Amino acid sequence: MYGIIALVAVRAVVYAMGKRGGQGGGGGPPTEYKPFVVRFTGYAVRAAFLVLAWALRRDLSIGWEISFVVWGAPSLVLELLLIPAGIPHLAYYFTRMMYPFAIFGEPRGRAVFNELRARLRWGWLLAPERIVELGRELVVFNQFGSDRAIGAATVAARAQLDALAGNHEHARELFSAVQAMDWRHASRAARVYSQAWLLADAAHRGAFHEVVRLSLRGPYTGRRWFMGAAARRILGQSGLEQNWKLVGRWLFSPGKRQSFGFLRRALATTSWPASSPIEPGLPGAKRLSFELMQLPKGVPTRSDVARLARTWQTVLDSGELNQSLSERRQALNASFDVGAVAARFERQIVALLGELVAVTQPDSEPEEEYPLLLLAAMDRLHGDWFGELEDLCNSLLHNKAHVTNDLDKHWRTWARVRRLTGLLSDVLPERAAWIFSSVGGQLLNHGAWLYNNERAHTLAHEIFYYLLTITPKDDMNRGTIVKNFRLST
Repeated sequence: MYGIIALVAVRAVVYAMGKRGGQGGGGGPPTEYKPFVVRFTGYAVRAAFLVLAWALRRDLSIGWEISFVVWGAPSLVLELLLIPAGIPHLAYYFTRMMYPFAIFGEPRGRAVFNELRARLRWGWLLAPERIVELGRELVVFNQFGSDRAIGAATVAARAQLDALAGNHEHARELFSAVQAMDWRHASRAARVYSQAWLLADAAHRGAFHEVVRLSLRGPYTGRRWFMGAAARRILGQSGLEQNWKLVGRWLFSPGKRQSFGFLRRALATTSWPASSPIEPGLPGAKRLSFELMQLPKGVPTRSDVARLARTWQTVLDSGELNQSLSERRQALNASFDVGAVAARFERQIVALLGELVAVTQPDSEPEEEYPLLLLAAMDRLHGDWFGELEDLCNSLLHNKAHVTNDLDKHWRTWARVRRLTGLLSDVLPERAAWIFSSVGGQLLNHGAWLYNNERAHTLAHEIFYYLLTITPKDDMNRGTIVKNFRLST
């Protein structure tokens, strides 16, 4: 009983802090707390309750002791009790009480995020009409006209709702953006959950090459450690790791029940057969193409793709394809244009090589040593991704553009930008250096507009945070980016 009274009393004080300055009839303008003040106050309050619980452990009743521990470590109650229990509404209201904005920031978004995690535990109350209220006015500006109350948990909650609505591509982009966020605006729980969702989604789709890529970034977790090793074993990228080592990784990873099937598949995988020696000419090129197409996505390496491209390049350069088409035309007594058919066939080969390149890991061989066909395939991917990226960045608002107050759209646009830049960095790393020279200026101007005009401070910080990672140290704009990054922190 005393514990409940203490919780309600402290919550009332914190609520009053959040309403200070005009919200309670004082007449003054509302006061928004600086992010560092919110973080410092949050850590200080938690530490104070834990210290009190320890120092007064002999003098307090069990009710007060539990109250202080709960206030000092509410995440333990959520992660170990409420979310695993999966009881609807309980995680939401507990989060709203334990994470008030004046101390911890991101009040409603964090509550929706935890509530959805709890409901997804057993699949309770997930019908569209049940969750429509949770998604209403989620990624929006607060009463102060800024986005300081929006962080990783809120964006992750929006991604959860997209996934439940069947918009999996949008969910992937938002979860990827959350996983890459700066820790200053991203709780570890939100980043770890986003990583887990992305890994599970890629494994469910059989996109094991994506599992490998995802396991190389994001927060360090046992799940990432296990799933990356299992995916590499399935793809045959690092040989067959000993069974006991893979089982050990699985035992130290969370979600063992959900990932048991993935473990079984990895353990059952044998070495993929090596490509047989290539026969010279057109028949050998056809056979090698068929062999690589029969393998699951991600199994062929970049070296295998380069080998296929060199084989087809030899066939095209020797004129064997045109000769074969001419003989075919004569045998069928047809009248098709040999040159046009050969050109179309070459475009199909380039498309095939592009599909294979997109699901392979880069190797140490530099691009200049690749055959022309493979370079053409990479140019095609480069053109598609860079073309969309440049169009997207050219449409970003900047300078004196009118305020839109559409924070949800801004986050979705940024998530798409990060998706495209991630593809370029993963698949075509030698061309990733072009990102800053191509769209760095637009992103810098858009981030400044978001901060100064739209007052989307958190999102602007994420843009500057990303630009810092891709801006050359000798670039004249780096000083401005560093200044904006610190200002928006």
